Amino acid sequence: MQVKVLSLYPMVDTGGFEFTTAETVTVFNDMCVMAPAALVGPGITWTSIDDKNVQGTFTNSGHTIRAALYFDDSGALVNFTSDDRPGLAPDRRTLVPQRWSTGSFPCRHARNKQYGTPN
Repeated sequence: MQVKVLSLYPMVDTGGFEFTTAETVTVFNDMCVMAPAALVGPGITWTSIDDKNVQGTFTNSGHTIRAALYFDDSGALVNFTSDDRPGLAPDRRTLVPQRWSTGSFPCRHARNKQYGTPN
């Protein structure tokens, strides 16, 4: 993947197996947030962490990732974390391990009109 400012100045230049695995985390997170009906499909397994939280394992085209999903008392998804989506090192080419989280979802209480709740 290459990212350039004004199509001239390189900002990011990376790719390969690790990068595709990192993007698999993004796809799984998007499925959890925007398309939960897809979470019963092939390539996804679930393990209970406790009464409110689960670990999902997602395999897509040879890339397997894991993520923890956290739910509040009403059953709403409030956090998604994964150690399988590294970040870019300062050189903008090397991927380094890091925990990735989407944090609280600010519109999770929309039906109760409690918009913009803090993380």
